[in-house]
Amino acid sequence: MDRHMRRRGALALTGALCGAGLYALAEALGNDVLPERVALGSAVLAVVFSGALMVLVGPLRFGRATVSALALGLVVAGLVHLGALRYAAPEEYLWTGLPVLSGFAVAFLPLPFLIAAGGSAGWRDYATLFRESWSLVVRATSAAIFTGLVWALIGLSHLLFGLVGLDVISTVIALDPMPWLITGAALGLSLAVVAEMAGMLSPTLVLGLLRLLLLPILLVLAVFLVALPLNGMAGFGGLSAAATLLAMTAAAATLVTTAVDREDGQAVSGALMRQGARAMALILPLPAALAAWAVWLRVVDYGWTPDRLFVALLAGLGLGYGLTYAGSVLLGARWMGRVRRANVGMALLTILLAALWLAVIPAEAISAKDQLARYGAGQTALADLDIEALDSWGKPGAAARAELEVLAKTPGQEALAQRLAGQVEDPPAPEPALADLTAAMPLQPPGAGATRDMLLAAVPEDTLQMWLAACRSTFATGRAGCVFVVGDFLPRLPGEEGLVITRDAKGWVDLYGLAMGDDGLARFVTVGSLTGVLPQYDTAEALMTQLQDAPPALTPAPVNRIDLGGPETGLVLLP
Repeated sequence: MDRHMRRRGALALTGALCGAGLYALAEALGNDVLPERVALGSAVLAVVFSGALMVLVGPLRFGRATVSALALGLVVAGLVHLGALRYAAPEEYLWTGLPVLSGFAVAFLPLPFLIAAGGSAGWRDYATLFRESWSLVVRATSAAIFTGLVWALIGLSHLLFGLVGLDVISTVIALDPMPWLITGAALGLSLAVVAEMAGMLSPTLVLGLLRLLLLPILLVLAVFLVALPLNGMAGFGGLSAAATLLAMTAAAATLVTTAVDREDGQAVSGALMRQGARAMALILPLPAALAAWAVWLRVVDYGWTPDRLFVALLAGLGLGYGLTYAGSVLLGARWMGRVRRANVGMALLTILLAALWLAVIPAEAISAKDQLARYGAGQTALADLDIEALDSWGKPGAAARAELEVLAKTPGQEALAQRLAGQVEDPPAPEPALADLTAAMPLQPPGAGATRDMLLAAVPEDTLQMWLAACRSTFATGRAGCVFVVGDFLPRLPGEEGLVITRDAKGWVDLYGLAMGDDGLARFVTVGSLTGVLPQYDTAEALMTQLQDAPPALTPAPVNRIDLGGPETGLVLLP
């Protein structure tokens, strides 16, 4: 048996044993054989050790890979155990999701360093780190695809045997450990084959494809940054905006990394690509800074929560990458070498911060104290106080709730006591909006009040409330964010119809049509455009201003139709 076959057999057996170990641990956890905290640490250790061992064998000898994977598993398990001490029940710690993300960073990012440490160049050699980082991605992806194909083949074989009345495969798969064993063996075998074909499955192709995205992403970022001050910033102030900006920052940093490659001789060639990489590195701090600003706006309005702290930490990392990349370019020649050194430092910083998040940073305590302080200072109304969130923040959240319960016993805090007891009164029903709406909504022509009132009479109250809120959301010029236009838009129908245009606080415009039906009641009709595009933002604001100042001139639509047998049916071509 040659060396390749022995390696394949060894890795397949290793994968099967890891699968068997994970199955045994899952059974123990399911049957409550182990104490909760021991079970959590054991599960983390087993998962990290198995995953790390499978990808380290190949680049490292089996013995060194085993020791490295075990050390890494123990570190991650220890950090998770310390973090879980902030919760009465360890599973509540994992349910938040944030420890899973940070734990993955602590488990995955050190792998290239462990591989580089086994070589002669040392653990900080960038060429090795770059090559092994991307090789890990290629190997893991290839192994996952192969394992999926194995299970697809098993499924097809089961169907084929079913045609002749054989149920061998289903009988074997029904044995509880078998899915674990098969998956582990398939992963091990595929990783062994991938390691043998390292030259053919190098990340060069992936890097080449990613470089093609450099200039398009640079253009998208440039257009966004130019349009941002021109079109307004109403979309900022939330975690979704911050997450979008951070995702773009990460994508841009990845593309710069692929462009500089592991050394100057492997970097992008051509003046356009090199200048594009320089420009991307220079503007990288801007989306990261905007993400940090979006988080800060949210914190100013609503205070700290663990989620906001986590995103703020990511924004800080994004700023770190952006500033080091931009600084590398501004320092002049050999900027690519400085970017490579910055990547090593930022990767180590990311690992450190992820480890600190797991075990040291008291995100729950910071958030609970901040929410209590905001409530005490009157910055957070009782209706906005998130009691359920406090209950999900472990021991610090429970301590904050206990403080609130003490406060609820003092005179004048009866409403707080009801909130804590889950006895929340229904909010008072809003006053009817029709009278306020007709007073606030500009009308054209001004003498069409009777038609307007007849059309509005059938509009649901919640819609009237929404329109009233839009009218009160004024433009920068002080104009109302709505208008009601009456006209004979549909000559085939008796009487006149109405067009309602509203604009919300974020600048989004909605258009509604109202017409009288055969039953004498108003109904909504669709508002369309011959171009298929409805006005928005600046165009919509100009249109609303025009309609508020004077009634529009109605002209026939320049279209003919194929008659399909009725006044409401037909085919038209829209220009």
